[in-house]
Amino acid sequence: MVNFIGMFLTIVTLGLVSWGLFRMAPVLFKFLGKTGINVITRLMGLLMLSLGIEVISAGVKGLFPSLIG
Repeated sequence: MVNFIGMFLTIVTLGLVSWGLFRMAPVLFKFLGKTGINVITRLMGLLMLSLGIEVISAGVKGLFPSLIG
């Protein structure tokens, strides 16, 4: 039961944070400007690329365990 409550609170909290960020998007855009938005976009792209590489490497390790060494 404790795990369910913790998961529920986490989902609600992340939902509220996401909602708040979307509501603040115009203010953040004015604060960061065009250059700041471009920098954040590139950083998020780099983060997504690294997560993708991690997932691909985990899949290759699962398919070919003899390659691990």
